[in-house]
Amino acid sequence: MQRRTFLKTAGAATSVGVLAGCAGGSEGTTTIGVLGPESGPLSTLWESYEANIQLAVDQMNGDGNFVHDGGGLDVGGTAREVEYIAYDTESKPNVGVSAAQRLIEQDGVPAVLGAMSSTTTLAIMDITESSEVPQITSVSVNEKITGSEGHRWMFRNKDTDSMRAQFISDAIANDIGFDSVGMVGPNDDFGVGRMEAFASALADRGVETTAQQAFNPDQQSFLSELEQIRADDPDAVYLVVNDPTSAEVLVPQARQVGFEEIVATNPAGTADMPDKVGDPLEGAYIEITFPNEASGAADHVTDWATSLSEATDGEIPPDYIGAPTYDAVNLLGDALVRAGSTERPAVRDAVASASMTGVYPYPDFELSFDRSGQAQVVSGLAQWRQESGEWSLTPVTGPFADG
Repeated sequence: MQRRTFLKTAGAATSVGVLAGCAGGSEGTTTIGVLGPESGPLSTLWESYEANIQLAVDQMNGDGNFVHDGGGLDVGGTAREVEYIAYDTESKPNVGVSAAQRLIEQDGVPAVLGAMSSTTTLAIMDITESSEVPQITSVSVNEKITGSEGHRWMFRNKDTDSMRAQFISDAIANDIGFDSVGMVGPNDDFGVGRMEAFASALADRGVETTAQQAFNPDQQSFLSELEQIRADDPDAVYLVVNDPTSAEVLVPQARQVGFEEIVATNPAGTADMPDKVGDPLEGAYIEITFPNEASGAADHVTDWATSLSEATDGEIPPDYIGAPTYDAVNLLGDALVRAGSTERPAVRDAVASASMTGVYPYPDFELSFDRSGQAQVVSGLAQWRQESGEWSLTPVTGPFADG
């Protein structure tokens, strides 16, 4: 199947492509539900999100990959082609909840992938929990999503704020040697949660947090917040951004107010960031959460990156959104096969017992979940460097650095 349609419905844009599992699917197919921000504040991340969903689905139905043999899924002895239905959340909790209800009640999907915004995911998971539908988020990082064993139907194959904070704070304190850090981030569940987690982890390692400034997510300039942080003269500023557009503004403005040392979240590490930002990017430290060619990626990671490039004519590079999303789709397909059924309890149990090779950096690339539905994920820091006009994002600390 290579069909894709988009139509505006009550607050949700719908796309249909090839993916997995449902009682509501046509004969010989199985359909899963996808929720994400095709429009709204995080819409710049949608292309990578959907491209990796489509890639995993095409491989399941086609020639296969390192998880699936291809030719569709064998679900309980029946060969099924895979499809997906995707609804736009607009990164709004109320829109996400309505879309989730539609997937569950109208479309009858056996599992839901999404959402992206932590605030939206937190709202949706109450619906999937009460409806007893397994949900996986491959992007949201807020601690509360898998912070309680009370949510038996929620899974996350992404690191939490505190997990990331442990690895990056170690690098800041012990490898780079900063004694003080100021922080700026959006005034939402992601930004506030990330800054609080890092402040706590840094304090445990003797690093002072001089200030935490929160900004409105749709803000266009951050000079006021950065100048307030700069007034305390920290060794570095930590830029908490959840989309590349904010990073394109924050990095140059941080240089403008006088910061020589910058640490930033994943979105400041996108492949086109040097073209968008230029020289202010030089020397900035960026969180890195999956290995690249510079860090000697495993063969199956290279295969994924090559396949993604071929499928998108090189327009969608491998990134921190696509890697765990690709894994999540493969995991749902694997769970359907092991469950031998599209019944939601059976799929949920199969997800919970997953042990699967992935491209995102689980220990030894084995994706599995603990009792609270959380996968264990490692991370480190890379640094933007420019030599003879060529830019590279080189791992310098953590599991992907040389030595």
